[in-house]
Amino acid sequence: MILSDDDFTPENGVRSGSGTADDPYIISGWEIHATDDKPYGIMVAGTTAYFKIVDCRIIGGYVMGSTGISIWYCQHFLGVESCHVEGFFVGMGSVNSSSPILYGHNTVAGCCHGIWVFNQTAPVLVEGCTIHVAACPSPPGGGPPDTGIMAYNSANITVNGCSIDGPGTTAYAFGIVVFYGKNITVTNSTLEELGSGVALINCTRSAVEGCSVHECHAPAGSEMPGFAVGMGNSSYIAVENVEAEDCDIGILVMNVSYMRLSGNNITGTGFVGLNAIYLRNALIEHNRIEGFSVGMWIDGPNDHITVRENLIAFSTALAMNVSGTNIAIYYNDFVENGKVSGSQAYDMTGATWYNTTTNRGNYWSDWTEPDADGNGIVDNPYQIAGPAGSQDPYPLATPSTDARARA
Repeated sequence: MILSDDDFTPENGVRSGSGTADDPYIISGWEIHATDDKPYGIMVAGTTAYFKIVDCRIIGGYVMGSTGISIWYCQHFLGVESCHVEGFFVGMGSVNSSSPILYGHNTVAGCCHGIWVFNQTAPVLVEGCTIHVAACPSPPGGGPPDTGIMAYNSANITVNGCSIDGPGTTAYAFGIVVFYGKNITVTNSTLEELGSGVALINCTRSAVEGCSVHECHAPAGSEMPGFAVGMGNSSYIAVENVEAEDCDIGILVMNVSYMRLSGNNITGTGFVGLNAIYLRNALIEHNRIEGFSVGMWIDGPNDHITVRENLIAFSTALAMNVSGTNIAIYYNDFVENGKVSGSQAYDMTGATWYNTTTNRGNYWSDWTEPDADGNGIVDNPYQIAGPAGSQDPYPLATPSTDARARA
């Protein structure tokens, strides 16, 4: 335990360094086994010296509230690299540090929570980490679900190239969850066997890009659905080039404004490929959604949404259900989806189902002729089911080029 700068000594694990920015203290090369009366591996609090932790192996026996590496209010904590932590309530985490932090190429196994970052505004990079989330009992009085990486009230966090897996449907676990974040970026990471892959709650100016998420399902009796990527009460969010496979819901959006959903490949046999509730000022384009009960469900008082150049195919019940105002839907391919009242789509409030500049609508696999004049537009409108009485007046006779290229 290190509680002041004077405690950075060889007896407390320091191998080298003088505590400066150019020559930080290095705590390295240790194997530590925690005990019930000492339920932590390395704890540092209240220091101002520069230091980092490298190449340590820390094993615990799981005690509620235990932590493998715990950093509190350290002004110049620089990070944890190439460490293995196993068998704690929290694997490693930091609270209120002032300097940029690197969690690099660590392994966390058998912990309820892998990495925690709280109240951090200097940049944090979590890179190349492997985290195996365990199914753990809830603390007395309740607590957060098990998590691979959790950040709270923090900004400028990047998670890149990490691999996180969970306990499947034994318990609901989050892969990555951020509460009250700004400038959060999650890239090129793999998440599987979880309740949810990536969740951004009360975040702004954040993105999920190039991730692969598999097998996210809610346990029986869970009040929360399983989903690959989700966000709520957030703004200026991008979700791009995500591969989501075999999840209850592909992408879940609740109360989000200024959003871009682009280039995602969402496949499975779950409930909904893309479920948006109270979405405003959004662009949904170039996505591929296949095999769900409902491909895309835009529900509630949504406003100013453009849905274009998406492929929605093989949904068993319906391709698309939509409600809201100022919604434009065009250049999409709807292929062999289930139908309601003879239509692959259902409209509650009256979306515009064509591009008002080009007078071209969407491709419907069950409505491809006649096209007597050969202009690429079916001569008769496509009727959209639902109380709005909508129609696509300019249905395309062949799939849109962009969607066909992605098929």
